[in-house]
Amino acid sequence: MYLSHSIFPKIFVCEMTITNKTDPLILIFKILIGLSLSSAAYGQIQYDPSEEIEFFKTENANNIRLLNFFSDPRANNIDIYYTRFDLALDPDTLFVKGNINTSFLSKTNIDTLYFDLDGSMTVDSVIYHNASVIFIQPVNNSFWIIPSQQILTGTKDSVVIYYQGVPTGDGFGGFQKGIHNSTQKSLFNLSEPYSSRNWWPCKQSLTDKIDSIDIVIHHPEIYKAASNGLLISEISNAGYTTTHWKHNYPIAPYLIGVAVANYNVYEDTVHFISGDSLIILNYVFPESIDTAKKYSKELLPVLKFYSETFGDYPFMKEKYGHAQWTLKGGMEHQTMSFVGSMNYSLITHELAHQWFGDKVTCGTWRDIWLNEGFATYCTGLCFEKFYPSQFQNWKENTLSSIKDAMPQTIWVWDTSWSVRIFDYKLTYAKGAYLLNMLRWKLGDEDFFAGIKSYQSDIDLAYNFAQVPDLIEHFENQSGQDLNEFFNQWYYGGGYPSYHLQWKQNNNNSVSVYVEQETSIPESIQFFSMPIPIQFIGDGYDTIVRFENDFNGQLFSIDLPFKVDSISFDPDLNLISFANTVVRVPGFNDASLSLFPNPSSSDLNLFYSVDFIPLSISIVDEAGRELFSSEIKADRYSGKYPIHANSISAGIYFIKVKSEWSERTLKWVKAN
Repeated sequence: MYLSHSIFPKIFVCEMTITNKTDPLILIFKILIGLSLSSAAYGQIQYDPSEEIEFFKTENANNIRLLNFFSDPRANNIDIYYTRFDLALDPDTLFVKGNINTSFLSKTNIDTLYFDLDGSMTVDSVIYHNASVIFIQPVNNSFWIIPSQQILTGTKDSVVIYYQGVPTGDGFGGFQKGIHNSTQKSLFNLSEPYSSRNWWPCKQSLTDKIDSIDIVIHHPEIYKAASNGLLISEISNAGYTTTHWKHNYPIAPYLIGVAVANYNVYEDTVHFISGDSLIILNYVFPESIDTAKKYSKELLPVLKFYSETFGDYPFMKEKYGHAQWTLKGGMEHQTMSFVGSMNYSLITHELAHQWFGDKVTCGTWRDIWLNEGFATYCTGLCFEKFYPSQFQNWKENTLSSIKDAMPQTIWVWDTSWSVRIFDYKLTYAKGAYLLNMLRWKLGDEDFFAGIKSYQSDIDLAYNFAQVPDLIEHFENQSGQDLNEFFNQWYYGGGYPSYHLQWKQNNNNSVSVYVEQETSIPESIQFFSMPIPIQFIGDGYDTIVRFENDFNGQLFSIDLPFKVDSISFDPDLNLISFANTVVRVPGFNDASLSLFPNPSSSDLNLFYSVDFIPLSISIVDEAGRELFSSEIKADRYSGKYPIHANSISAGIYFIKVKSEWSERTLKWVKAN
């Protein structure tokens, strides 16, 4: 229970289970219902942070300032429900040629259709109602079509754009040509965040998902083409192959992926408890096939784990798959992630995106955390469940990255910088740890139920979401108000450092005084969080959760053993650095004590019914009296606050008089 918030320190009283250290289990107060941990037969996996950093470097490839990157807002006069790609691609040449057939529903009366298309691509013609129409390609990233007649509101219509060109780089590159195994060539796209328009005429936005797509690729017969959805056909003739993929789920433009290379193809199959199964289709470079087959099987239990934890795999009627590219990182193209290799951190991250980023997509790049923070934390969850000995390493390395982050918020204030959107230390590492702290704050049951609720929301599933949508689901599930938490950790910057002073009183009562300083006080002056403190002694230990709601808070707890030491946040539940734990002397005698001592601000005089103070004075080392006052102490509270902010640092003596005697206590005022 909590005492009412007043001038008295808040005291937390709890029930707990104390476990002897000879028992391999350490029972934690307020038991959190955790994920079952099973190392199974996966002992060969070791957490290697360098792997994770490498693939994030790919997504954060350069510091190019992206100018004129927004979608033409006038394109919002249509809702695109179908797109057919018909493209000729050859890895020997970085060149795109073909046509895009776009079907749409008009949202207003339309005289002009607007698309996004980079100026490096040349439009040859536009067909509307089986006839050529006028089009305009200004010297920017917009492309306009003048239909032969006005399109009335609510009309279903379509247009075919014939075009060609060499895609130019922008941010992460659009279309790229790669070399593997010294001489072998490949071709692939990377459209996130603003490069869809670099290789096809589109509505490049986070407002309109295309309901379904067909992707037809004509390529030399020596290659194979990988893409979203189901493989419909591969038809070869005269040295060329036409590969047809079809995807019947809503998809954001940047999640459309095509890759052409001399792939070897193999399948893994996931069998679910329900009796359903899913094919994992892998397109891999020949020189990587043996390694890929060895490690891709690690993903099978992960896919079942994600499905149980977040809801069914979002694209069950089709597939999941990988297409290898020559970049070290990965990209979560819907149903077909592009990856540099099958390393564990990478493939678990990209698979998680099928829920967080693909099924539910961030509705603005400011909220990219909804994609990347979740996917990064999912990798941590995989270590926790399947390789628990590696989970602490994952947390330590993630925290290490956070400590060195720019003094900015997880919320992206400037989306014109690709380097800022995909900043590993903020968007990925701190974003993942925000979820770890939210899990600690809510408890496992409400945390995971809130995520499932978010994923199953009919207004968000296969659509776009923003952070307030997620907050609403967590609040509805837990009954907690999370505004302060997100204002501090998501919209605010920096982190706290905790400074603990503790002592064991008579009868095994322990007092802990908690002060906090923040790394960016102009952003956040105090982080309100539940804090875990471990008490150790006499062959026992226990972790107790305290609600730390204000700075300079005193907690007291009765323990059935003598405490030798305490540890702050031993399981790394929180983002915090440079924490300190100091044991202070106990009572100067059986009935009187100062705490905290030393103190940098106010402190408390603790007393027993044997010595109820009537007056108090503060004297410096030279014997000069700085303060004197009669007091009315409450015999039942056992403490009296001493306000000492105005006193400079130094050594002082506090003289306390009761009805029968006077006692003097030494006090150190810290800076």
